[in-house]
Amino acid sequence: MDGLQLRGGVVRYGSTTAVAGVDLRVRRGEVVALLGPSGCGKSSLLRAVAGLEPLAAGELTWDGADMTGVPVHRRGFGLMFQDGQLFPHRDVAGNVVYGLQMAGMPRAAQRERVAELLDLVGLADYATRPITALSGGEQQRVALARALAPRPRLLLLDEPLSALDRALREHLATELHDILRAAGTTALYVTHDHDEAFTVADRVALMRTGQIVQTGTPAELWAHPVDAEAARFLGYWVVQEAGRTLAISPHALTVAPLVEDDGAGHIDPDSHLLQGTVVSVGFARGRTTARVAIPGWGEQTATADGATCLDAGSPVRVQVEPRGVVEL
Repeated sequence: MDGLQLRGGVVRYGSTTAVAGVDLRVRRGEVVALLGPSGCGKSSLLRAVAGLEPLAAGELTWDGADMTGVPVHRRGFGLMFQDGQLFPHRDVAGNVVYGLQMAGMPRAAQRERVAELLDLVGLADYATRPITALSGGEQQRVALARALAPRPRLLLLDEPLSALDRALREHLATELHDILRAAGTTALYVTHDHDEAFTVADRVALMRTGQIVQTGTPAELWAHPVDAEAARFLGYWVVQEAGRTLAISPHALTVAPLVEDDGAGHIDPDSHLLQGTVVSVGFARGRTTARVAIPGWGEQTATADGATCLDAGSPVRVQVEPRGVVEL
């Protein structure tokens, strides 16, 4: 089988099991994200694939060849970490060329490869700049170029954007998606941010307490969370309604024009309206929002652009977008 295959992977630290019998496949040319909260075992799993942590049990292969006992430097895998780990005494080109020098590539080929990669990551004019003169986002692009330089057969990225601010993280996630595909890179990408995982990856493996609980494309995971805990982690609100467990997406609720409260406190099957009471009003990412107490649902956040009479305690109707509701 082509690419990476892990069967029954176990990683232990003393008596603590960090990865508990994981199966994982990364096909050639595919980007797979390991997504989960801190402490779920995703970084331990990535380190085991790299050879930085031993597998206590399980089988790891690349193109069908056993990799379990192969040392880190002979696996042909590249690594990129959160802090980039760049060399401050080298300029941008000096950092990118490092792996090529270690491999003994001819100097002319080194210069050509460095120029190609700096162009790929949008830093074509930065070759002679000192690392200390770069922004955090620029430094991560240099780290990515350095990791790609030796053409690794698998690139392992451990929370590469988590130290950046949200706006820059969102921007670079989109660029990472494009760069990895332009380079034809096979990659395993660790993150705790589902938006980042959904932007960068072809498939996402959702981890919890050392196990993979669901794998699929971003669209598949979002449309069909495996359970309530997965739905909450992905950003849904989970409520009970008429004996059903419903996952409500963050933008599925909007404040609707007020009508007389009928006291029903449930979804009207024809109008998809709920009755509620405003708890507070806020403003987030350019949109007015209202925290609304809905009978049986507790407090939920609804978009309230253009709505009036949103003082705390005032009654409102909340419109439910059916496509934003998943029954678990």
